[in-house]
Amino acid sequence: ELAAVLDRLRSNGFGADEYHLVRKNCNHFANALVWSLLRKPIPPHVNRLADVANCFVWLLPKKLLQDSPVGPNGRPGGSSSSSSNAGYQVFGGSTGKSLGGNASSS
Repeated sequence: ELAAVLDRLRSNGFGADEYHLVRKNCNHFANALVWSLLRKPIPPHVNRLADVANCFVWLLPKKLLQDSPVGPNGRPGGSSSSSSNAGYQVFGGSTGKSLGGNASSS
C-alpha cells in the first residue's frame, strides 16, 4: 500500500523536478503522504514558516527557489546546483531502493 501511495504522489505533483522551497517542500510531501495514509493532516506549525514565506517569495533569490536538494536520479544538487548535499536520496519506490538509496535485501 505504501509503495502505491508513493507512486501516486510522485506522479501527482511530487516528482523531483517539482520541488519548490516554499510552495512544495518536504513538509508538503509529508502532509500529502500522511493524508493519503491516515486521512489526517500533519500539525499546522510544521509548515508555518513556508506558509509565511509564500507571502514574500518574491524576496527570495530565484536560484534558491529553482533547485531542489535532490536531483531526479537521487543525486544531490537538483537541476543545476553543485552544492554539497551528500546523503540526500530520492526514495526509489517500487525500484527496490530504501530511503537511504541502498538496494533492499528482501
